[in-house]
Amino acid sequence: MDTYCDTSIVFNVSGMKPQIWHPDDGTIEEASYKCADGKTTVSLHLTPIDAVFVVFAGKGEAQHAVHEVHAKELARVSAPWNVRFQENRGAPESAVFENLQSFTGSEDPGIKYFSGVATYSNTVNEPDTSGKIIIDLGSVKNIAEVKVNGIDCGRAWKEPFVVDVTSAVKLGENQLEIKVANLWSNRIIGDLQPGAKKIAWIDYDNWFTKDSQLLPAGLLGPVKIIPKK
Repeated sequence: MDTYCDTSIVFNVSGMKPQIWHPDDGTIEEASYKCADGKTTVSLHLTPIDAVFVVFAGKGEAQHAVHEVHAKELARVSAPWNVRFQENRGAPESAVFENLQSFTGSEDPGIKYFSGVATYSNTVNEPDTSGKIIIDLGSVKNIAEVKVNGIDCGRAWKEPFVVDVTSAVKLGENQLEIKVANLWSNRIIGDLQPGAKKIAWIDYDNWFTKDSQLLPAGLLGPVKIIPKK
């Protein structure tokens, strides 16, 4: 599904402790559950296009357990953002974004119809480096790669767009780089505009027109630093 979903799953298991395993990043978290009549009911919070494993590992010590995660925001990355655009894609070499918004809101046609990789750069002050720290990118169209202080921290390709940056973040000022790639459709539509220089070449029948709806593109945010439990 492409929506958030809260649901409960009943397993014919008793006396064992359930855990939730996330295949996309390898993390394991404790599950909220209750046991009754020889069965275990596990509560799941699923994000869009999510998939998890429920694994029963070890002896259960309680008949009922609730695990709550409170995401206290440590810092928010504010504007402006410096944005570099992939070469030979019709966009300027770089631009300054005073606010995070879709490329399609730009008055510059090279940015408005841009398809490719854009690199967002900024700095953020980390007030607390104890425990695990993640970056929540907010909304991304469509996939992101995150580096902190030049260290590759991983990629995010679905909601929630979060990346663990514990190994790279430090107390004080941190250099943040986020590469975002979007889909080809906007560039194809841009090439159909009157007087446009052709950038994209496709080997199939084009079902787009110059009036086709553009798709949101780029880093939309907000970008936040939060602790991970």
